[in-house]
Amino acid sequence: MSNFLTEFMNFALQVTKAERALAVDSNLKAVSSTNVDAKALATQSFNELVGYVLSQAVEKQQPVITNNVVTNPLEAPKTNTSFSDLRIVVAVPIEGVGAIYLDRPVKMGVITREQVDRLIAFALTLIELGSTHLSAEQMMQQYAAITK
Repeated sequence: MSNFLTEFMNFALQVTKAERALAVDSNLKAVSSTNVDAKALATQSFNELVGYVLSQAVEKQQPVITNNVVTNPLEAPKTNTSFSDLRIVVAVPIEGVGAIYLDRPVKMGVITREQVDRLIAFALTLIELGSTHLSAEQMMQQYAAITK
């Protein structure tokens, strides 16, 4: 299923126009990533955020939609100096398989709950139909056909 996770991650990147992505299996082991550089991986805050949202998505089988600055309102910054780096963060659970982490700068727009719900439903449909062998491009063609 790691190939499915990788292809679904690439597909989800296209659909959401996310900038970075990471796919993990149901044990939270990284399977694949896109545009997640060594600098980001070296920061504690990035690792904590990614670990938290992915573990919540896998454990609760619910999507997580948040940002990279304010995950706890009590810890919100007192000034807006961090907001130029504000990113929308999404964790998309794929039942029995793992989860996909996606993010992008908020200035590029948000990733909506509706988009996330459609991704989850589409992943489940692919699994139910035994279509876990499809490439990201093939997934995009099928997704485009059903979302018209």
